Amino acid sequence: MDWYALFKERIYRIFLEVVKAKAGMKDFVYERKKIENRRRRLRQYKFERRLQIASTMVSLARELGNEEQYFCWSQILDSLKRLDVVGMSDDEEVLDIRGQQGIIVYEPAFRNVEFNAVYDRVDSTRETEKHIFTPVGRKRLPRLRGQERSERSPPVNLPRSYYHPDYLDAMEKGVVANVAIAGDEETAIPRYDIT
Repeated sequence: MDWYALFKERIYRIFLEVVKAKAGMKDFVYERKKIENRRRRLRQYKFERRLQIASTMVSLARELGNEEQYFCWSQILDSLKRLDVVGMSDDEEVLDIRGQQGIIVYEPAFRNVEFNAVYDRVDSTRETEKHIFTPVGRKRLPRLRGQERSERSPPVNLPRSYYHPDYLDAMEKGVVANVAIAGDEETAIPRYDIT
């Protein structure tokens, strides 16, 4: 191992940070990575929370023998596992003109918009099923759908129905990266129509 080169590289980075600090320069690459890492952690948290809610509801429906709820929650759980963390939307906390906090939600460009209603209902399950889930943390902030969409590559082998029609067109035209689509199965988007 070349200790001299490692030491020299480390000293160079320290001096570079000092020079940038004196000049008032910001490391925009570092800031961009920091923001992206934060978004990735929030998507991971959102995915794990939704997975936990869906698996709890599947177990509960199985124990109660409610086949309709069991089928519905099983479909939701399957869709979560297929979309994975990449299929979760990005959030941005904002203040409105009156100083009230809210969250703008930016859905992935590839994901079918019908998932919005499904996952909104999954997220609200913790509030509606208080006898199952213990409320923890701060009160949920109001959410608004953003006009923009998050641009990232989808997971491979998703069913065609999981894609936004515009994204499928863009893939066929070569505007976005082509990914493998599960062509041998026709999977419907889960419906959350249980009362």
